[in-house]
Amino acid sequence: MTRWVGVTSSAPAPRLSAGFRQLPLWQAELPAFPVSAGPPPRSCDVLVVGGGYAGLRAATVLARAGREVAVVTESLFEAASGRNGGQVLAELHTSHAVLKRRHGGLGQAAGRETAEYLAAFETMVAELGDEADVQYRRCGHLMVAHNPAAAARMAGYAEDLQAVGEHAELLSPERLADELDSPLAHAGVLVEAAGAVHPGRLHLALARQAVDAGVRMHDGHRVHHLEPHDGAVVAHLATSTTSEGGTIRAGSVVLATHATAHNPWAPARSRVLAINSYMVATEPLDASLVDAIARHRRTYVDTKQLLFYWQVTADGRLAFGGRKSLRPATLEQSTAFLAAAVDALFPQLAEARTGIEFAWFGQVAMTLNRLPVLRRDGQVVTVAGCNGSGVALMSWLGGKAGELLLGGEAPALGRLPQPLVPVRPLAPLGLPLLSRWVEHQDRPWPSPVDRPHA
Repeated sequence: MTRWVGVTSSAPAPRLSAGFRQLPLWQAELPAFPVSAGPPPRSCDVLVVGGGYAGLRAATVLARAGREVAVVTESLFEAASGRNGGQVLAELHTSHAVLKRRHGGLGQAAGRETAEYLAAFETMVAELGDEADVQYRRCGHLMVAHNPAAAARMAGYAEDLQAVGEHAELLSPERLADELDSPLAHAGVLVEAAGAVHPGRLHLALARQAVDAGVRMHDGHRVHHLEPHDGAVVAHLATSTTSEGGTIRAGSVVLATHATAHNPWAPARSRVLAINSYMVATEPLDASLVDAIARHRRTYVDTKQLLFYWQVTADGRLAFGGRKSLRPATLEQSTAFLAAAVDALFPQLAEARTGIEFAWFGQVAMTLNRLPVLRRDGQVVTVAGCNGSGVALMSWLGGKAGELLLGGEAPALGRLPQPLVPVRPLAPLGLPLLSRWVEHQDRPWPSPVDRPHA
């Protein structure tokens, strides 16, 4: 009988290092940052709700244009922007061919914007300067087929990217073995336009940049309701200690809360569903192990719906993420599952008894069509829906949200229709059913011990 990592009901206890912590690796050594400028103002030109990449970029763009901007966050460094996998990708989760078929010329234009937001990200990093030390590197991205059926589709994936001018290469078995020494890699496509970054350092640098531009930061406050009123928007606040924390009257609002369960604006709430994603990071690896599992130090992802993603960090750790299902799980359960997946994918680490040193989770904002949301409803502009690839995308869309309030035009991505998420009101019932279907579709990573012999 074949066992499948990701579908088994349990996983062995993980090997934890002596210094194991349930903490995002990216936050372990960040310096303290004073995120609160005192009580929130009674009024401002623009209120930005959410202090992740998108919210901070929108705030900076607007403040540099002379607007009085306040950013309100429930907990600045608990956001997904400081908890993600650090992969900087020029991608959408809908193929260029499907975008063209569904949306014609507008879809083609949206697909071409992927190159624009990667270039904008690299310009932004250069602007932050060397002192920010965000550890960005252009390294390429390897998509790995998780089973033979997925391997048969990889040529089509490469051709879809090549058709719009991207450099994507279907690797020969010899090239794949040079890239990734794993018994479970069936095929691979290498995409040149991609990079890796330290997401925590990037988040901190963008917060400092916003403050330097004149943005007022107010941490520890949740906006629980937005109310249009006399050509403005009144935001009703709560704090960690009280359900009523006053109001802010703003000329406009940028809503960049993404996956939060406390989305205060119904038109955005009905288009985004929050899904947990989990990560672990190993203790630092020997150079020989790094060369074996990631010789060229790229970013990596597999082809499952409930995919795995990973990179080797600047200090030589394997940072590895994914989820077992769409259903809720404890951090302990997910740590054991991911540790087992690491051992199956890289037996070298199992043989070396490499331990897990960090474990954490964050929420991913998913949309029904796997495309991001940038929409304007009166004086409220919503940015959401990273769909698991938000480092470059959300930084760029946040800037576009700011430009939209300054009279600019929405990009093509912001003009695509965005369907409602019908499962959201029935999430307690619908998610388990959807999760079982996705798990069945994946049927991932047969154990090397139990893989059927030819």
